[in-house]
Amino acid sequence: MILKRKILIPVMILVLLVGVGLLLLLSRQAKPPVLVSRTDPPKISFEHKRLDLGTVTEGVEIPSVYRFHNVGGEPLMIKSVTTSCGCTSLNLKDKLVDPGKMGELEVIMDTSMKQGPVTKEIDVYSNDPKNPETKIYLSANVVPALLPQRQNLDDSEGTSPQKPARQQNLQSKGNEMSMMDPHAGLTEAQKAKIFTGKCATCHVLQGKGKFGAALFQADCAMCHGMNAQGKEAPALIPGDYHDPKYLSHMESIIRYGSPVNISMPGFSKTAGGPLSDAQIHSILQYLERQTNEMPKPQDRDLPGG
Repeated sequence: MILKRKILIPVMILVLLVGVGLLLLLSRQAKPPVLVSRTDPPKISFEHKRLDLGTVTEGVEIPSVYRFHNVGGEPLMIKSVTTSCGCTSLNLKDKLVDPGKMGELEVIMDTSMKQGPVTKEIDVYSNDPKNPETKIYLSANVVPALLPQRQNLDDSEGTSPQKPARQQNLQSKGNEMSMMDPHAGLTEAQKAKIFTGKCATCHVLQGKGKFGAALFQADCAMCHGMNAQGKEAPALIPGDYHDPKYLSHMESIIRYGSPVNISMPGFSKTAGGPLSDAQIHSILQYLERQTNEMPKPQDRDLPGG
């Protein structure tokens, strides 16, 4: 009898502790948002404005959910949600959210033809009078897909242009795997994937019929920055666009793609892209003008001036 009590008491204590822990967890999860006032206008409040997916594989679609609350006293209306990139799909589940209630926005990032750090910006427009536009962000570090290693890869492909440029052997669960850059062996036609399907929304349609600054903003700014000083892709200014060799090098990259960063395909029509010779020349002229308009070191204000 004494032995049973000695066993029963610790078990009861353990059950009690587990129960208390579950109650605390549920109370935190079920805690409703705090209403400012029933007489206040609608007010949007996101649980998280930035989500980091961590390290993800190239060529996959990854869903995420942003939850937001109406902490105002009147119904919150989501007027629209937009993103600058066609590879990011948006699904707004709740357009009208009553006071104290929660809404959800599903975001799907397509990592096809991407490498390295990637951040997507999403704009949420609502009838919140103080914050009619809310920016939220989705980021990830995209790495090449893991593919089964082919034992005779070197022998079978020889010096073929299809041979991967970089290959690193990995050991995974006892099986030989190789991490290969899926962009490295692509033909020009395969690289042009970003010019078809939903990718064409950003990389073709927006720049159709445009030249110079307008064309750069439509086709290039999403990666190289609105002012060409870099974003997810390298900065393009300042550059020595007066030097014929430098100019030829930059023109070659725009036409046929980058030999270093293979996620940059050729934009020339001869390489499967959407741009004419005249459009490519207009981008180079724009970059030259942007470089010329940059303040020289001696013209810049000194710190604190």
